[in-house]
Amino acid sequence: CVGEMSIIEGAPPSAHIVADCDSELLAIDGEVLWTLINRSHAVARNLLYTLSQRVRNDNQALIASLEQQRRHAENARIDPLTGLGNRRWLSEVFPRMVERCLHSGTPLCLLILDADHFKKYNDTHGHLAGDCALRALGEVISHNTRPTDAAARYGGEEFVIVMPGTSAAQAHHIAQRLCDAVRACEISNSGRPLPGITVSIGLAALADHTDPVELLGAADAALYRAKDGGRDQVST
Repeated sequence: CVGEMSIIEGAPPSAHIVADCDSELLAIDGEVLWTLINRSHAVARNLLYTLSQRVRNDNQALIASLEQQRRHAENARIDPLTGLGNRRWLSEVFPRMVERCLHSGTPLCLLILDADHFKKYNDTHGHLAGDCALRALGEVISHNTRPTDAAARYGGEEFVIVMPGTSAAQAHHIAQRLCDAVRACEISNSGRPLPGITVSIGLAALADHTDPVELLGAADAALYRAKDGGRDQVST
């Protein structure tokens, strides 16, 4: 049944049907169709059934399309290697988290983690081994952060964790726990053991900075102090 909506609404066609095989068409004049509807309950029921099925199918197609869009949008914000958020996702949630904490007077801390000597690790053991190490690091971060925290792979071997409702002392304890967990983490590639890694961590508190960019810069500066201090440690 093609074109019935145009007849019912008295409007021009809104779609065109293309047949992919030889077909026979029975063209019915609009006035004839209305006469059939008015005089035959069977025709009216069949038309209602056809329209109902079309609406149902269109709704199902729309739901499937929206779900696919949702999955695409979600995948665009997730780092495929570690399963953490990516930089794009962080750039969306980080300013909002800072704004909420500033508005409510809630403490917030930021950690930046960097895998120590990672370029050398890649050059020595290969990029597949490096991917395994980053994946293991992502798992350690996931297991040592709370649902309210925002953890993301910021780029390369660098990770960021935003921790609302966390004082500087609490954040330092969490950061040290992360250092210890990464150091103790066993890394393997298809069952073959690989050397472990360590991380350096920079910590900054929102109490000392009121701008997301400034807070990120302070954590980055603290990260470099951790590296200069010998790596595998936390610095503020």
